[in-house]
Amino acid sequence: MTLDGLEASPATKRELRAIKKYFTPFPRSVWLMWLTAAILIAIGISDTEGTSIESDLENGNYIGLAGVAGGFLLVVGLLRVLPMIGRPGGTQMDRWLDRDLARLGRRAVTKCGLGTETLTSEPVLLAGPVFDVAGADFAFRALRRDITRFTPVAVTILNFTEHEIFAYQGALDRLTGNVLEETTDEYFYRDVVSVSTRTESQVVDKHALTRAGRRRLRAQIRAGRLQIPRAEEFILTTSGGTSISVTIEVVLDKLNDLVMGPGGLVQVSTADRAIAAMRKMLREKKMPETSNPASDPTEGL
Repeated sequence: MTLDGLEASPATKRELRAIKKYFTPFPRSVWLMWLTAAILIAIGISDTEGTSIESDLENGNYIGLAGVAGGFLLVVGLLRVLPMIGRPGGTQMDRWLDRDLARLGRRAVTKCGLGTETLTSEPVLLAGPVFDVAGADFAFRALRRDITRFTPVAVTILNFTEHEIFAYQGALDRLTGNVLEETTDEYFYRDVVSVSTRTESQVVDKHALTRAGRRRLRAQIRAGRLQIPRAEEFILTTSGGTSISVTIEVVLDKLNDLVMGPGGLVQVSTADRAIAAMRKMLREKKMPETSNPASDPTEGL
């Protein structure tokens, strides 16, 4: 299902094609092809006889043919690059992501059945990379001095009413516009034990990745597992043992600064501020329910 349950319009289809171009890696073989073409063309130019191709073939002179072969490789390389013309810029990609996250915010209200409920504060939206979503190819594009954009995007939206937290989670596949693996939950404030962030390493079995994902991440796959040196997670835990875990940012390659965090308006710093505001609100909600003055109502929060 596409966002908002609507079929993709022609404009949206064009947009999705542009997003696919953005995540399509530049074919490295083209550089070798062009280098070979330049060498062959230089050899062909050095043939000063100026004879025709037919006479070159008759006389066994293949130097002149080198230029023709070089020209052919040059054209083939250009044809491989042509589909990448019209790539959107990073700013445009972020605008599209912000718009889609806003749509998911409205979708979260509907999916959680909050049409008649009164929300008591601004929702908390957390987004980050996810590698093992069934049916969604993982892709990323890393640029120097810029954030690493990726797909799919794991999205968690927390809405707050007088007594409960309503959580919506899904994975936005930016290549298709589909929202996958949607879930909703609700938690009473009194049942929330802790809201925390932690940083740790992670591993993902390579068989949980699509073929395209394994190809894109092959440099980070060792011994059959995707190695994630550092991942920052947001975790909400309840007294019943249930929890929400959201990966906000991962570092795949410290040497090359391959850091994946949310783009657009949902930067990691924004997520940190949202988490801090959520902790403050939960303390205020749990304070009146504390009957023992000696106990600390903010413990774990």
